Amino acid sequence: MPYSELLANAFAALGQRLGADSSYLSGTDPAAIAFGQSVGDWSPFPDSALALGSLSRDFKLVILSNVDESNIARTRRLLEGPGNFTFDLVLTAQQIGSYKPALGNFEAMLARVASEFGVTKKEEVLVVAQSRVHDHVPANALGLHSAWIDREGAAMGHEESAQYTYKFDTLEQLAKAVRQEKSAPTE
Repeated sequence: MPYSELLANAFAALGQRLGADSSYLSGTDPAAIAFGQSVGDWSPFPDSALALGSLSRDFKLVILSNVDESNIARTRRLLEGPGNFTFDLVLTAQQIGSYKPALGNFEAMLARVASEFGVTKKEEVLVVAQSRVHDHVPANALGLHSAWIDREGAAMGHEESAQYTYKFDTLEQLAKAVRQEKSAPTE
């Protein structure tokens, strides 16, 4: 099911739980559909576009998202234009046929980065994400390094047992750490 439909159904289910007017109790209600299609227009975090632009100078950037094709295309415009970069690869649940945290999503990503970029060592892949459930738990299961972006107030996908290699409060902090590492003198 495309993510926009999933969100529309979740909107309707939440309406039921909250006792909303019965006209909102279907995923085909115009308000539910509008909500489901809105995700591509949600504003990125303020630091994301420029941080991704900075990171794109040294790394291949891959999106592995639960968002459907239509919404991710709109999200990309909000990030790539202001950040002056282009993602190197975009993989969605709609393409893969399952949602994260399914391991198959991450295995599909690893297969694509191997075939398209020649990256075959797991040590050369870094999963960067906020959701510990949807991203860090599967990264742990596959032996991938990860960076947790622990944004204040962002509670989605919290899982205490998830491990991560690095922790930053923002994506810009990650980009800054990379710039500092690159400018550090070598011995």
